[in-house]
Formats: sequence, structure tokens, C-alpha cells
Amino acid sequence: MSDAIIPPEVKAILEDNRYIDRVTRKSVFFKYEFKVLFCNGLAVGQTAEDIIASVGIDPGILGESRIMGMVNNFPKQVNLESEAFLKDRSYIEPKYIAMKKIDQLEHEVQYLRQEQEFIKKILTAKPK
Repeated sequence: MSDAIIPPEVKAILEDNRYIDRVTRKSVFFKYEFKVLFCNGLAVGQTAEDIIASVGIDPGILGESRIMGMVNNFPKQVNLESEAFLKDRSYIEPKYIAMKKIDQLEHEVQYLRQEQEFIKKILTAKPK
């Protein structure tokens, strides 16, 4: 999920939560029960942060990267009765979709700038 190392004091806080299976240096493993709760919350329009906070976990401790991973991966891991849930990706929060789109656009701008510089060099190069 995230490459951020979890400090021992945060690890202890997370391990005390009944919905967390185990915590390693870099990963948090949630119980199946929480994954179902999380997916059901997303399906009815709750934000990921609200769902996490409702079970007593500070979303700030997990961080955006882990939360985004939960939003993307938990529905795949939970064997839901309705396949429509997996097909209908509208439960993914708009801010995560916007973040992904911004990253794509930033990459495109960077690529176009490199391309522009390359063309300038070609045009200004003197033939020998």
C-alpha cells in the first residue's frame, strides 16, 4: 500500500483496534469483517475517511496512499453478492478520481515540454 514506515507507537494504536488483523513495519492488514463494512459504506455513499473514523481509526494515521489502496482493493478482495458493485465504480470517491486525473495531466504536460525542447534543439541545430 504505502512505503511509509509505521512508527511503533502508531503500530500499537492500530493493533488495539478490533478490525485490524495485524500491522507490520509498512503494512496494515484488515479483517474481512472490516473490508465488508468498508465496501458497504462506500456503496451507500460514505467517504472512506468517515468509514475509517467510525470504527475508531484516525484516517490521518493511515494516510492518503493507504486509504486510496483500500478504496481500490477492498471491493476486489470482498466476495460480494452483487457483481454490479464491482462493475459500478461510482463508489470511488471523486477526490481520488480527481487526484489520478491530475497526475495523468501533469505527466502529459511534462512529456509535451520535453518534446518541445527536443524539437527546438532539432530546429536550432546547424547542419554539418
